[in-house]
Amino acid sequence: MIKKILLFIVFTLSIQHIQAQEEFITLWKPYSQSSTPGTVDAPVQSANNEIWFPGIGENYTITWEEVNYPQHSGTIPNVTSDKQVLINFGTSLNPIPADALYKVKVSNGSGTFKQIQFANNTAGWLFNGDANKVLEIQQWGNIKWQSMRSAFSYCGLLQLTASDSPDLSKATDVSYMFYNAREFIGNASMANWPTSKIKNFEYMFSGPIASPVSSTFNAPVGSWDTSSAENFSYMFYGKKFFNQNLNSWNTSKVTDMSYMFSFTRDFNQPLSNWNTSQVTNMSSMFYMNKNFNQNLDSWNTSNVTDISYMFAETENFNQPLNSWDTSQVINMTFLFHYNMNFNQPLNNWDTSSATDISHIFHGCTAFNQPLDLWDTSKVTTIALMFSGATRFNQSLETWNLPLLTTADSVFTNSGLDCNNYSKTIVGWANNPNTASNINLGSLASLSYSSDIIDQREVLINKGWIFSNDVPGQCRFLAVSEAGSKESGSIYPNPAHHIIFIRNMADIQSYVIMDATGRISGKGVVTDGTVNVESLAPGNYFLQLISKEKIHPFKFIKK
Repeated sequence: MIKKILLFIVFTLSIQHIQAQEEFITLWKPYSQSSTPGTVDAPVQSANNEIWFPGIGENYTITWEEVNYPQHSGTIPNVTSDKQVLINFGTSLNPIPADALYKVKVSNGSGTFKQIQFANNTAGWLFNGDANKVLEIQQWGNIKWQSMRSAFSYCGLLQLTASDSPDLSKATDVSYMFYNAREFIGNASMANWPTSKIKNFEYMFSGPIASPVSSTFNAPVGSWDTSSAENFSYMFYGKKFFNQNLNSWNTSKVTDMSYMFSFTRDFNQPLSNWNTSQVTNMSSMFYMNKNFNQNLDSWNTSNVTDISYMFAETENFNQPLNSWDTSQVINMTFLFHYNMNFNQPLNNWDTSSATDISHIFHGCTAFNQPLDLWDTSKVTTIALMFSGATRFNQSLETWNLPLLTTADSVFTNSGLDCNNYSKTIVGWANNPNTASNINLGSLASLSYSSDIIDQREVLINKGWIFSNDVPGQCRFLAVSEAGSKESGSIYPNPAHHIIFIRNMADIQSYVIMDATGRISGKGVVTDGTVNVESLAPGNYFLQLISKEKIHPFKFIKK
């Protein structure tokens, strides 16, 4: 008989232990004095012995007990809620009621517990639960989470002490999961989270944009299975101390990486293994990351349309990017803004789709690379592009700017010398497609050759405004003169396949423009020839570029 009783007790305890392992357990302090992110969107606000629990499910069970006073407990069976449940803990047994803590345990009961969501940002932030009163996630249990979107958003005091992992087999969304959870650190158990089904990681650990958070979050997430991931935007935004190796992540389906590591001050890990072939948005990806300096030249950027602010104010970044396919990039504004170390070749970039290249090298005091091969035929703004780029001293004479509308302060406090500034002015003046009515802003400290006064006047007559530039001491052979006085020539003309260059041994590169001024081809001259086989029949302008000048020719493609 005694043996049967003992077996019954053991069986009962085993069942209780199994049930305990199945529960989702959180720790609360109803009398929390922390700042409230906002009033809870509920009929009434909770009292100091109550909480709004933001649970979603049908016929699930909630049990609770006061910490250190297990006799003070309660059960709420058959709970069905699509937003929240008010839990009243009654009178605390703690002699200091303000210090009372409560464990809240949720199980499926006779139904299903699906989701917890402290906030909802579908139409501005609305708060479903008392985010300022929850302190810990102690156990995930066996709940099959339907979604983790905004699960613990704005839970400013939240910590993770659970050693198990959430069951994410039915979840595809963890966006905003710990958004603005200011003190959330995470723990080692996060390395084991099953994330293979997750598509949306947007804002998962991010702080608010206007005030980046400074928690010491640096959880080991490098082993996560991200094979379904599509959105990484803002994922680690503001996590200053985050510095985990993510190079093994599967990024083959990701389309958005914008702001992903922005304001992650310490992050400096290799990402060279990432497959970025589907990414379209890399805007601000490393913005304000002070330490990042990893080689990304192997990335496939063939679908990227936005790289604005990508390396702005990264300070240390100075890695090669010349192999990138930028043919689809439309927005490049502020790309390297105030990156004071960057000085890498970019002349191979295909900029034929770019419309905004303003501020790209603004404040880039180390940058001085040729950009004469860039296709600027669709560019509308170059405002402040080289402002404060004190070492930049390259000619932009080959740039074709038919759609330009804004160029304010493009060369303000740049390093352009008299010769390269003069070349640039002449090249733009001699291009009949150069836009009209452009204000270059302040050109103080820049000087131009007295030989190019006529070309400068051409632009002035087209409505261009030059402010504070002055005649300098350099001498310059104008492009029109170079074509008429030198013995160099091209043949045959008309041409079918190859154009040969005669008596010009110092030619380095070429640009071909059609009759409308649009760039039809460009490249490096290596054997004294230019291949025109791919051009459609018609009339073309050919610019042969040497170290000192450009040589213009007209030719007909048969």
